[in-house]
Amino acid sequence: MSIKENLQVVKEEISSDEKMLESVFRIEAFIKKYKFLFIALIVAGLGWIAWFYAGDYFKEQKAIKSTALMEKIQSNIEDESAWNELKKENVPLYEMMRFSYAIKNNNTQELEQMKSSKNPFIATYADYEVASITENFTSLKEGAFSDLALLQEGYLLVSKKDYPQALNKLNAIANTSELKDFALRIGHYGITQ
Repeated sequence: MSIKENLQVVKEEISSDEKMLESVFRIEAFIKKYKFLFIALIVAGLGWIAWFYAGDYFKEQKAIKSTALMEKIQSNIEDESAWNELKKENVPLYEMMRFSYAIKNNNTQELEQMKSSKNPFIATYADYEVASITENFTSLKEGAFSDLALLQEGYLLVSKKDYPQALNKLNAIANTSELKDFALRIGHYGITQ
């Protein structure tokens, strides 16, 4: 290699080093200009991660406490302090347990109160249970349990040997209902007995 070629190689290396240093200085200037924004983003990201894991931790602790209260109530159903604590800790579980015990004991007074529950399942099912216990299905003419109420009314009328009225109730069940087959069987059973 000649001196000229060596000099050219050295110039190219210096030029590339110069360009690299220039880009490093640009990055450094950019970081200095926006360093508070970068720090804020990092802190916000770490805060969000901490909030996410803390939320999961508190949900888990609430579930553990609710489970312990539920077990305490199951061992002693008369423990009003446990019931009240469960109501404060986990309202949906409290309502579901009250509802379960009301059904188990045919407690129409408790079921009547459950009809005004914010949980639509409990409110609708409590309405059905009260109608079933009292054998008064007028409140269920429309809604989720209307066909089931007609089926039960038909069955009760068959058991009282009021066949024409029973057939009217059973025939009122829509042909598209999943309960239509049961209605036909109950109607047939009632007529043949």
